[in-house]
Amino acid sequence: MPKTKFILSILSLPLTFTLLTSSFAFTISANNEARYARRGLGDPQTGDNWGWFENQLDIDANEKNLHLNMRIRYLRPSEFELRQTDESAIDKGFAEYSLKHLTLRGGDYYRSWGRGLLLGMVEVKELNFDNGLNGVLAEGGYKGLEGSFFWGEEKDAADTPHEAAAGFRLGYRLPWDINLGLAAIHFRDGERHAAFERRGFEFDIPFSIGSLYSAYVYDSYDPVSQRYSHGFYSAAEFYGAGWGLLIDYKNYRLPQLDQLALQHPPSVRPEVTWSLFDRYPHTSLYDSEVGCQVDLTASVENWNFKWNVNQVSRQDGVQGLPSRRDRLMPYWATTFLVGNHLTDRDRWELFGGYAEQTSLAERHGGGCLYEHFFDDQWSLTTELQLLWNKKIPWTPQYRDALLSLTGSKAGLASLTALIERSGNIWDLSGAEIKKESLRKILSRDRYWPSIELAVNYFARHQLRLFYGYERGGMRCSGGLCRQVNPFKGVKITLNSQF
Repeated sequence: MPKTKFILSILSLPLTFTLLTSSFAFTISANNEARYARRGLGDPQTGDNWGWFENQLDIDANEKNLHLNMRIRYLRPSEFELRQTDESAIDKGFAEYSLKHLTLRGGDYYRSWGRGLLLGMVEVKELNFDNGLNGVLAEGGYKGLEGSFFWGEEKDAADTPHEAAAGFRLGYRLPWDINLGLAAIHFRDGERHAAFERRGFEFDIPFSIGSLYSAYVYDSYDPVSQRYSHGFYSAAEFYGAGWGLLIDYKNYRLPQLDQLALQHPPSVRPEVTWSLFDRYPHTSLYDSEVGCQVDLTASVENWNFKWNVNQVSRQDGVQGLPSRRDRLMPYWATTFLVGNHLTDRDRWELFGGYAEQTSLAERHGGGCLYEHFFDDQWSLTTELQLLWNKKIPWTPQYRDALLSLTGSKAGLASLTALIERSGNIWDLSGAEIKKESLRKILSRDRYWPSIELAVNYFARHQLRLFYGYERGGMRCSGGLCRQVNPFKGVKITLNSQF
């Protein structure tokens, strides 16, 4: 029976590791994360008030040359309504053996070539995304020459294959520390696409005040879209005493697939700015997008500065620069931050931004953060954010606001109270003020209040307790985006290291 097999496999783990450690000098470590949530606000899709329970245990055993790993992820269900119980909960694992110039791995692995453009395997659990492979991986290097080879399949919890590929990469360090890499990958015929070939190269040229990096990839002819697919990414970095400048560029016409085939290319925009501004991200269109960004950071004595501007659009054929024509869905944004340590006990930041998707949406706003240190242990932080939203189709102009207050003791605990407010007439997930006299004062906006406590104890454990509302909406990470439902209720997260 599956349940019996699962219980036996769990009970056999201590015995297995005991036998291993008796024959080899293994050191064993583990990390466990348990997440529990109970909804007070029903799932808008099912009306179900139940939340989720997830428990992930990672066990690592290391000997001089051998590394063993097993992951047990129990979902009953997950935040995304996935279930893993019995033996299916053992969803990841590998055995890796290292020699002087060669490392061999069998099992699960994630790798990135060309900063994710040539090959990009990642797992983003908060978005329920995982394109890692299970198979064989070999990596090695000798006197400036390095090589990698992989073969594997991407499978779901039911052991159904969705992607299968094999490929290699060769790299060589030229004089003056110039790095050159070449890659080739064969994708087998599958449910997402027909069989095709991918080729690409990358190089990195360092110089006295920075470096220049570029990667290019192209795929074989696709008879469905009747085109070749290609992608190009380049980044020039400059730095000096107290300053840094990044200028990067993308030009993507990648395969027109529901999910990219083992790719996670650079998004060429800042991943994190400030909460309200990040709530309305631009969704990358990898099958036809060109864009660039400039990111400048500097620090002078007690002052910190950061400025970013980025622009993207779809392509009309093949073009070199983003367009401002409405039909190509142009988007551009700029953000800034200025911070200062007034004294040893006071710190403040001012930040703001402007984003525009021509003829569709315009957003601008900003905020401030102030932190006061009472002593070496205790501090109090307050933050205010405001964002105005204009030109939204079928939506009157509205304003978002966020206010938070955090008290913390270094290394021990923190307590955060937060309230978010929005005048968006289509967002009905927040709390509504029922009393008419208060509604006249505070408006008919929706509110999302919450409180969160985080406690660290015994140096290896952290407990987080959350109660309140969370807004739904688009959630993004590394260019990957997903619509997430709003939440009201209790969340408990416990992290432990052994």
